Amino acid sequence: NQPTNQPAKPTRTVISQETLSGRGDGSPIWDPHRIAKRLYMTFPNAKILIVIRNQFDYILSLYAFRVVRRGLEYRSLDEFLTLKQDQLRVKLQYDRLIGDYVRLFGKDRILVLPYEAMAADAAAFVQNVLDFFDCGQQPVQLSPQRENVSTRNGRYLQTSRLINAPFAHAADLLLQKKIISQKKYTYLATRYFGVKKRLINPLLERQLDPSSPPLDIPLTWKSQLAPIFQSSNRRLTSLVDFNLQQYRYPW
Repeated sequence: NQPTNQPAKPTRTVISQETLSGRGDGSPIWDPHRIAKRLYMTFPNAKILIVIRNQFDYILSLYAFRVVRRGLEYRSLDEFLTLKQDQLRVKLQYDRLIGDYVRLFGKDRILVLPYEAMAADAAAFVQNVLDFFDCGQQPVQLSPQRENVSTRNGRYLQTSRLINAPFAHAADLLLQKKIISQKKYTYLATRYFGVKKRLINPLLERQLDPSSPPLDIPLTWKSQLAPIFQSSNRRLTSLVDFNLQQYRYPW
């Protein structure tokens, strides 16, 4: 083989990790504002893609995911919100973190898109992202299979909570009594998630009535949270290039 003098094709470094915006439940363990500053210090010329979702849909999806797929959640939605309300109030005021990124990187280097646009037209959503990153026209082939299929079937969620409870209580007790380490706790939880995925969830999907009423945010919680999300979404309008009302965000 003869060596060539052709220059190497330029490559792009892509870092994709949802926890760059903090924990899903808003836990203060990871500070997304500090992460934003450190990203800027490391990659000051980076372009940033941020995907947001209707806050109430986000809460329902997070809760269902923790109950059914990846978590030991056994509390009711009302109990979950009572426990997590303060940190979710902060996390789901999107204008705060997006404002930080705009101030750090500049608005022209930030692309904010709604998850709902991807659900409506995935190919157009992906092309929008490619255009932003100067990748030009690319053939977009998307699998119709969804990666994380969650459910809002009320009976399914209730049954999953009851199944989760004994394991969650036992594992928590062993950890609190220092009978097992945090590493062992994580190992056992991961094994449990695998059993749920392979055995428990398929059984529930076959046996439970798919027409069971879906889970929804209790009205008392909607009335408490809606004004907070509405104010944030109105502040957000100056930072995004789409109409949040079009996607039925709290307004």
